[in-house]
Amino acid sequence: MSGEHFDSDEALERRAKALLEKSVAELDAGTRARLAAARARALAEAAAPRKRLAVRGWLAPATAVTIALAAAWLWWPATAPTPDPAEPVVALADLDLLLELERVDELEFYDWLEEQPELVAGGDGPG
Repeated sequence: MSGEHFDSDEALERRAKALLEKSVAELDAGTRARLAAARARALAEAAAPRKRLAVRGWLAPATAVTIALAAAWLWWPATAPTPDPAEPVVALADLDLLLELERVDELEFYDWLEEQPELVAGGDGPG
């Protein structure tokens, strides 16, 4: 059949139909009975109402809501934590000072610390 050339679709259809009818005629009775039973079951299932279709009724909206919530969660701007007024805020100048303290001799630092007026008047320090 691979070497045959068909001039039209009708010739191809006729040839296919003839081959199909020939193959059906050559089937034994047991195979034909099993095929007929399978066809009957398939037709009965197709005609029966589907209970699984009820799931599809809410599946699409539930999926859409889930996607919307996930998108909102991903794109929602993160709120910055508000600073606690009880915690001290370190300024950049203080950070520069702390970096410079590494280079200052420890005794000179304590001399400088004693000269600071805001620290002289009974602070929270250990004592």
